[in-house]
Formats: sequence, C-alpha cells, structure tokens
Amino acid sequence: MDRWIQANVKGEKWILLSEHKQGKDIIIPNSLDVEVVNVSCIDTASFINNLPVGAHIPDIDVEQDQISVVYVYFPIGNGEAYLTTEEWARQMTCYAPYNWGVEQAYDKQYGIYFKLYPLNDYDLESREKLYFSINNVVSFGELEKMVYVAVRFTNIPMLSDNGEDNLYKQSSESETSKDGTDYLAFFKKRSELNILNFESNRTRVAVGDTIKLEWAIAGDAVQCVLTPGDLVVESVGSFEMEIFTDTTVRLYAFGKEVQISETVTIYVDQPVITTFTSDCQDNKTLFGRRVLLSYDVSDADGMYLNQGIGRVMGNSISVLPTSATTTYTLSCMGIDKLIQKSLTITITDFLKVDYLSYSRSSRRSDGSYDYYLKWKVSNCNTIRLTTSDGQIRSTGEASGSIQFKDSSETPLTVTLYCTGTSEQVLDQIYSV
Repeated sequence: MDRWIQANVKGEKWILLSEHKQGKDIIIPNSLDVEVVNVSCIDTASFINNLPVGAHIPDIDVEQDQISVVYVYFPIGNGEAYLTTEEWARQMTCYAPYNWGVEQAYDKQYGIYFKLYPLNDYDLESREKLYFSINNVVSFGELEKMVYVAVRFTNIPMLSDNGEDNLYKQSSESETSKDGTDYLAFFKKRSELNILNFESNRTRVAVGDTIKLEWAIAGDAVQCVLTPGDLVVESVGSFEMEIFTDTTVRLYAFGKEVQISETVTIYVDQPVITTFTSDCQDNKTLFGRRVLLSYDVSDADGMYLNQGIGRVMGNSISVLPTSATTTYTLSCMGIDKLIQKSLTITITDFLKVDYLSYSRSSRRSDGSYDYYLKWKVSNCNTIRLTTSDGQIRSTGEASGSIQFKDSSETPLTVTLYCTGTSEQVLDQIYSV
C-alpha cells in the first residue's frame, strides 16, 4: 500500500450487458458504487478547496495544489474490451456526498470522465469512508469480460496528530507522491433470464376497449408465451387485444432450465349512462325542426344510437325526427349486457291520417253500388277527398263520414290530398 486513501467497489462487482433483439435495444442500466476510505489508523485526510468561487475545476493530468480532485474514468470505445461507448458515457450521471461537487468532462486521451471535488475543506478522519456512485451505466456486448473503473486521487494532504502535513504518506515514509490511482475491476456479464418489463398502456378500460401490451425479456429465452390464448411471441415485442371482462394476462419466458413469468391485470369498468336528454320541452317539437340530443356516459368504449345513426362521439348530436313519434335509444356495451337509455320525441303538428275506412256494398237490384267513406286527419290545414271518377266528395273537413252511389262495374278509388305546416303534404290513394 503506497497511499492511505483508497477506493474500493461497494456492493455488486458486475455489469449486466444490454442486448439487441428483434431490431430493438434492451437497455439494462447499471450503478457502480464506490467507497473511498482513509485506511490510516491515526492520520486525517484533508480534502482542500482553495480555488476562488466560480473558478474552473482543473482537468485531469493538470498539475496544481489548490484543490483536491478525485477523477473517475473508464475505457471508452466500440468493442468488447471497453466499458461503454462515448454516446452512452455522456448519459451517465455521478452522485457525490453532501457538500461535494461533480462535473462531467471530456479529454482526448481519457474520453468522458468525472471530477469530484469538495465545495469546502473537508476532513476524512482515520478509518472513515465516503461514497459516490455512477448511474445509468449501459454496456453492450456478447462476451463476458473484465473491465476497470479508474479512480485517481490528487492533492489530498494527510495530517498527523501533531499537525504534520504528510501529502500522500507512503508506507516507507521515504518519499511523497501527489497522484495515486486505484483500478476497480468490474465483470461484464450476460443477464440471466429476466422479464425486464411487462406492462399495459391502460389497466382500467371500458368494455371492448383495446389495450397495448409491451414487454422486454433479457437473457437466453428458448420460448416466450402470452396467455390467455397461448400465443408464442418474441422476447421483445408488443400486442394489442380487446378487453370485455376483467382479464389477467401472463407472460411466460422459458429458458433451458428455468421458467419465469409476470402478469398484468386489466380491469373493466361498467359503463353508466348518467343523462340522455333533448333540448325541447317535454321532448315535444314541431315538424321540420332539428333536435339536439345530449348525453353523459362514463366508462364506455363506444356509444350507439338507433334510427340508422350508428356510432356517436362527443356528448351531443343533432337529429331530425320525421315521424309523429320517434324513439331514440342510446346503447353501449356492458360487461354482461347492453346498457341502454331511451327517449321519445313527439312532433305536435305532425300531419297524419288517424284512420280512413273505405268500402263498397254488393250490387244492388238497380245495378248501382253503395260506397262508404269515413276518415280523420290530424294537423291538416287543407284537405280534399276525390274519387277516381273526378268527383270531389269532401273538402275542408278534417274528419267525417259520407255515403254515395255509383253504377260503374269497376270500383272507384279515393284520393286523399291534404297539407299541413312546414310544407307537409299527404297524397294517398285508397281502394275498396
């Protein structure tokens, strides 16, 4: 040992390799945890900061005596022997103890590296430790190899009990050194079979909703299966499915000697039609006027109206009733039945024939026939009843009954012609 300040790996000493499967990257971020310990039994390590406020923190390999800096660097490049690439190194983050600063820097020789420095003078007593970590460490590769993380200490005076300054005190006590580097070994290894994520874009849906499942499985999977349905899938992928009842979806990953699984449960909410109303009082309107139907529905995948309208969106729709009474039914799929609510729109001035009866008697002894006509029409402004022989049998009477004779062998027909409001017209022919 040539220094009292040393760096050691804290916790796991391996780095799980990220993978590239089915055209996608399976990213496995790692955290490298390091402890810095003063191994001296008696001396104090003094981390100093004599730089002016806002001054540049010295770069690696720059000789200076104003501030204690811990430099952390690693082999960066493309290939199995490197920890990571420059692109991924730029995304790493370093967390230092309280009252310490951290900067990421770049050097042509070292690539991306970190500077750790005290914001104020800081003493590390004998046998005391401090910790820092580097997160979001991503490494790709096929081979399992050893790599290193270098921790270089600079300008850390060691103070003995009598106040003597022993900068980087050596075990031989014959000379001093301003620099010292520990190379911490980490092992890059392939991940065991592991479902890194299995999730749905929605876990609460309406009946008939479509969800999207996504997953990523690291390690050597022989087969991956999605249930229900026993669907064989790739180790990285997605799948869409319609949900009608509460459903638990399970993803299985089978290795050569191991089987693992994860589940996602999708819950279906029963739809509720809170309101279904029209904008006309008592649901009554006049002929030719449009009616606005409004509705408030929760937890429904789709809403449908009858009368040939079909699927509706939003919370209102304009309709044009064309019958004396029109019933509109709003429907949506429930868990085990249709959820429906109806309302009936009445056209108060609708022109209609309440009844019309028309008949002819048997031939009488004089060769003539008796005709009987009875009718009632609602909401007519004008009305005329004419037989096929050209004779007007009634005019201006909304209801009534008449009897007339005719000797023609061919039965007469009667034409009802009447008009109402908003250009309503009835022109109908009746036969005996």
